[in-house]
Amino acid sequence: MKSLFSWATAVVLLSGSVSWADTIIQNPGTDFLVVEAEAFDVDDFNDPFGGWIVISPDDPQEVELHNSNPGVLLVPPEDSNPSGNLAIFDQEGGGDFSDVLTYSLQFDTPGDYFLYIRYSLFEMRDIISGNYGHEDSIYVPVEFLEQDPTEQTLRDTRDGFIPFSSLGATPADGCRIDEDPWRLSLEECEAEGLLGEVRMEGQYHWNTPNWNNDLGQVFYGVEDTGVALDFSIASRERGTSIDVFVFSQNPSLTEEELDALIAGGGVTSDPGDFDANGSLELADINLLAGAIQSNSNPASFDLTEDGLVNSDDLNSWIVDLKNTWIGDANLDGEFNSSDFVAVFTAGKFEQELDATWDEGDWTGDGRFNSSDFVAAFTDGGFEIGPRGGVAAVPEPSSPFLPAILLLACWYCVRRR
Repeated sequence: MKSLFSWATAVVLLSGSVSWADTIIQNPGTDFLVVEAEAFDVDDFNDPFGGWIVISPDDPQEVELHNSNPGVLLVPPEDSNPSGNLAIFDQEGGGDFSDVLTYSLQFDTPGDYFLYIRYSLFEMRDIISGNYGHEDSIYVPVEFLEQDPTEQTLRDTRDGFIPFSSLGATPADGCRIDEDPWRLSLEECEAEGLLGEVRMEGQYHWNTPNWNNDLGQVFYGVEDTGVALDFSIASRERGTSIDVFVFSQNPSLTEEELDALIAGGGVTSDPGDFDANGSLELADINLLAGAIQSNSNPASFDLTEDGLVNSDDLNSWIVDLKNTWIGDANLDGEFNSSDFVAVFTAGKFEQELDATWDEGDWTGDGRFNSSDFVAAFTDGGFEIGPRGGVAAVPEPSSPFLPAILLLACWYCVRRR
């Protein structure tokens, strides 16, 4: 249930399978999972009038400040920088543990995952010593990923309390002063000498959270892969805003590396290396095909930079990045009879079965049929060796095409 805003449906991007879905799925072979904070799956235990809400600089919302500093504040400012222009914000509502959001996660790679959070803070009370002493913490699971952070043992011990570093920040990026809850303009803020070195109030920063009770860096051991696991957060202090969670097996990622992860590039700069393992291979082309089939046009898969993710991007991956041919099922650099042996052995031609690149889907539509042969022979690389640096002249009327289609028909008849 997503009662905060209907448009906050979980859009799964970047390191997860690209689809409109409730479960955020880790890409095969990767050691990290990026979770946009607005992509929660369940908010049944959240008060939309006093707890977590989805915010966007495209539509700032008026929220009430704490009664010790009465007034209202527009959240977030228009120059805020959340990933995807969306984040979540904890309003001035109930007490500890009162508001909970739950995310559905599915891991592909087992291991220990360290938590990173991209966050901002909004001063909801009187400014305290130039920092955010009342707005800097939430509750998370402690003993295992699926633990309820509001269970009684954690309520008693408060072990799940994680504080964010205030970084010595003064309310800035449009500042405010003690006696005036309204935000000042950036120019006024500078004139008043209130602009701190670190900007909060809608400017988001990375934090490597540690548990409050000297339990060290937050991490979770993940053994169950291929199944949906629930991860929940609970409110503590109000005024916290969260943009992104990152789960990574690397305990010491830098801000630059984390920025690269949420930008969709992983820790590598190689275009088309979607699983960030340093090479262009079958897993990458199949991830791209999955992005095409999702119809959600995720920017991280838009190789042609035209705002769309479609067969043009698949062709760009094969031709421009991999430097091979449409039809090269085994990605050995050539399109020849061995590729036909491979795809027909998979047995999915003209069947209502999902097919991958190595199983004959050369257009990215998830099926192996005659359109894949048309695409391959239009590219013109059959039995002419490696592509090299020069593309062959397309020959859609190649004499090989009828023969191959006849072979395909014979294969289908033989299977029946």
